[in-house]
Amino acid sequence: MTRPIFGLAHSMGAPQLLHAALTHPRLFHAQILIEPVLYDAAPAPTVHGPVHGAVRRRDRWVDRDALEVYVRDSPLYRSWDPRCRDRWMEYGVREVVGPIAMGGFDFGSGTGSGSGEHNTEVVLVTPRHQEAFTLTRPVDGAVQRRKTPSSSSSSSSSAELDLAIQRGASKYPLMQAEPMVVFHNLGFLKPAVLFMYGELSVFLKAGGLRERAMERTGRGVLGSGGVNQGRVKREDIENAGHMAPVEQPAVIARKAGGWIAREVQRWEEDLRRVEGEWKGKTGEERRMLDEEFLDGLGLGEKEKKMMMKL
Repeated sequence: MTRPIFGLAHSMGAPQLLHAALTHPRLFHAQILIEPVLYDAAPAPTVHGPVHGAVRRRDRWVDRDALEVYVRDSPLYRSWDPRCRDRWMEYGVREVVGPIAMGGFDFGSGTGSGSGEHNTEVVLVTPRHQEAFTLTRPVDGAVQRRKTPSSSSSSSSSAELDLAIQRGASKYPLMQAEPMVVFHNLGFLKPAVLFMYGELSVFLKAGGLRERAMERTGRGVLGSGGVNQGRVKREDIENAGHMAPVEQPAVIARKAGGWIAREVQRWEEDLRRVEGEWKGKTGEERRMLDEEFLDGLGLGEKEKKMMMKL
C-alpha cells in the first residue's frame, strides 16, 4: 500500500476512522473529517440529527419515474451537486420485483408481502431501518424502564455501558456510545486532522462542541501536538450543510487538496529525517540497543560497556 495514507470520512464514518487511527497510530498520516459525529456527552432527545432524518426518510417508490419526480421536487436533493445526484440515482437505489420484505415482514411499503401481491418498485439500497441502526441503538432496557420504571436491565448486556449512560437512559433511551468514547480519546490521536464543517450546518454545533473536539485532538500523550503544532486545522464549506460532500464536492476537493499537498511535504521531510538517522547502520545494528538508548536508561559506563559486548 502506497504511503502516505490519508483517511477521509463523513458524519458517522468519522468515529470509525478515528478508532482505527487510535488502534494503529501510524497507519494514517492524516485524516479529513467532514461534519464528524463527535460528542463528549449524550445529546438530548430534542436534538434532531442524522438518525431522525434516517427514520423519516422515504425508502421506496412505485417506479423510477416516481422516484425522479420525488428527487426533482425534494429540497434535500435539489441542494446536491447534479453529479452526486446522478450517481445516487444510479447506485443509491435498486429495482425489485415482487413483495418487498425484510425477514418476511413488510415495513410500511403499502404492498403487503403477506397478501402475495407482486409489483415492481424502486427502493433504497440501504433501507432506512438499517441506516438508523448504524446511527443509534437502544440503551439496554431503557425503553422498557420508561414504560415500567420497576423493570431492570440485564447486567451482562449492559456491561458495555458505564453508569453515567445508564443514569441518563431515562432521559434518552437511544444512544450510540462510540462517538463519546472516541471524543474522550482524541488527545492520543497521532495523525494530523483537517476538520471540515458545512457553513450552514447546525449539527453538533451548540455549546462549543466542535471547538472542544478540535482543541482536544492530538494534545495528549504521544499525540500529534494538535493545533499548536499545526497538526489540526479547520475549514468551513460555503453554502453547505451536514451533507456537504454531496452539496459542495468541488469546494471540499479544493480545500482538502491544498492541505493534503502540505501534509505530503511534511511526510517526505519526516521520512528523510528518519532515513538519515538510520543511515550507515547495518540490519543487525538496527535491531540492537545503541548507546543513546542505554544513556536514556541511566546506565553507568561499566554497565554500558558490558551491555555493548553482549
